[in-house]
Amino acid sequence: MLADVCTPNKMIPCSSVLWNPPPFSWLKFNVDGAMRLDGSAGGIGGVLKDASGISLMSFSIPTGPGSPALVEILAIDYAIKSFIESEWIEKYKLIVESDCSNAVDLILNLLKSPPSFTSLVKGLSIKLF
Repeated sequence: MLADVCTPNKMIPCSSVLWNPPPFSWLKFNVDGAMRLDGSAGGIGGVLKDASGISLMSFSIPTGPGSPALVEILAIDYAIKSFIESEWIEKYKLIVESDCSNAVDLILNLLKSPPSFTSLVKGLSIKLF
């Protein structure tokens, strides 16, 4: 049996991460992207919440091949587009929270973006500012 040849993984303690709500009259989209180790496929997801912590919208979408930074940028892009197309754009401002500092740095510093990311990142920069 396969289970007989597998050794159990050691339990790794997890630290709690507290969610900080956005200020009143703001919404927060927490986004994440994940990629297989070989880069062949991944996915993006996000949750939009108000200052009370109420979930207003979420998404989970498979992606094709790419890098971890690319899927994180795709998640940020999808969140911003979803907010722009939503009913909430008239009433709220938006915070997008990502755990990928590399993706955020590429968005904020267009010159650092690889050529394959340029059009996506440039479009995001226009939406952000």
